[in-house]
Amino acid sequence: MVVVGTIRAEKPAQLTGQGEPRDPTGEALHDDTLVTQIDWARDWSEQERQRLPEHVTNPSCAKPWRPGRPWASGPWPVPQLVRRLREAQRSQHNYPYRAALPRAVLDWYRTGLTTPLPQTVAHELLLHSYQVKPSAPTTSPKRSPGCTHAPDLGGRTAHYSLLSAGDQNALHVNDCIHDHDGHTSPPPIPAPAWETALAHAPTNDAIFSVGASAYDTEHTRM
Repeated sequence: MVVVGTIRAEKPAQLTGQGEPRDPTGEALHDDTLVTQIDWARDWSEQERQRLPEHVTNPSCAKPWRPGRPWASGPWPVPQLVRRLREAQRSQHNYPYRAALPRAVLDWYRTGLTTPLPQTVAHELLLHSYQVKPSAPTTSPKRSPGCTHAPDLGGRTAHYSLLSAGDQNALHVNDCIHDHDGHTSPPPIPAPAWETALAHAPTNDAIFSVGASAYDTEHTRM
């Protein structure tokens, strides 16, 4: 059996300090017959950075690997966020908002829009595009019992959350989750969602982006 773990450089010295009681972990860590220590660099090598575009396509997701950024700043929570997204999808019968709200925000960006999804628009999309029935009368997503959990999936900050609320409580999706979604086969965007995106496109360029995205997905009757 092989056990792989990380430990800060100063920690073994603390574990093998003088006096009693003495932590036996420190002795084990310095036993060459039991442990092979590998010193990790605090930055990515040039070879590792060159391989990055083969695996990560989202520019925002690739930011932590820019020169001068330590490896510890990378988006390590991504596997946990992906797992939470899948768990939300599996529990959609009991908690429909948990699965539908992230899907609605992801689809919002898939339409070609680059602006966050307003929560009031998200609520309408859930009711009319994703067929989510409210568990109680409500006028906004924040007041819906089933919906309040979704923006909090994954943590309290944007870097560690599936969704986060920005300016005017508009919903952003985690950049790495957006990148992950692009590498999977997401379901087709509902027709009402396309129409809503077109109605809320703020500029002519945004309208063109929605139209181009619709054409690329063979949604030509919008």
